[in-house]
Amino acid sequence: MFGMHIRWCPNGQVLENAIGANSAQFTIGDPVVYDTDGFLIVATAGSRILGVVNESVTMAATNETVALYRVSFIQGNIYDYYEMDSSAAIAATNRSMYGDITGTTGAVQFDFATVADNTAQLRVADLDPRREDSTTRILVNIAEPEQLAHTQN
Repeated sequence: MFGMHIRWCPNGQVLENAIGANSAQFTIGDPVVYDTDGFLIVATAGSRILGVVNESVTMAATNETVALYRVSFIQGNIYDYYEMDSSAAIAATNRSMYGDITGTTGAVQFDFATVADNTAQLRVADLDPRREDSTTRILVNIAEPEQLAHTQN
C-alpha cells in the first residue's frame, strides 16, 4: 500500500482544494504542500505536510494559468491517524519515533532510514494496525503540519 490513508480523525475531516501546479500528478493518499508559487504539489522528504489528496488526477501543462483545476485534499493535523507502509520492517522499539516520507506520487512510504527520536514529518503511533502480522504496515500522525510551520525551526 502506498500513500497515507486516513484511519481515525477525532475532530472530523476538513476538506480543502487548491490549484495544482502545472503538469503535477496526484494519487489518492499523496501528502501535499504548496510550492513557492502557491500551487499544490506532492510533498517531499522534510517538507511540512499540508494534507492528503483524496483524488487521482494529472494537471494540464497550463493548469496554473488556464485550466485552474483545484485538487481536493483532506487537511492534515497532528490529531489524525494515517495508515501507511514503511520502506523496511518496523520494530516495537520504533513506536513513537519520527521519520520522513520517501517516494513520489502514487508511491509514498514512511522512510525507515530516517527513523529518529527527534522530530521529522511523521510520528509512528502504532505497528501493524490491522493485526495481520505485518512488519511494514504502520499508523502515523503528521508531526510537522504546514499549519504549524511558524512554530518549528
